[in-house]
Amino acid sequence: MSFDFSSMSFAKSAVGLLKHKDMMYVRKDSMERMGAAYMANGIVTLAGSRLYTSMADTPEIIDEALNRFEEVFRNVRKTNKGLLP
Repeated sequence: MSFDFSSMSFAKSAVGLLKHKDMMYVRKDSMERMGAAYMANGIVTLAGSRLYTSMADTPEIIDEALNRFEEVFRNVRKTNKGLLP
């Protein structure tokens, strides 16, 4: 889920951003932690959240990447932080 409060009206955009400011900080922290976990497992991302694949990737490379993702996801815990009420 993303927060897109872009609008032709500055006031409308600002209200949306300010209304969800606390939640956006929680989500930013979570994304930074996920980016660090990816990097610690040898998964290089762009800005901590974007991933790219290549047609040159072999089945072995893909399997290794999936194993690394599984290692990261094994440590993810569910919380209600950052969710809309």
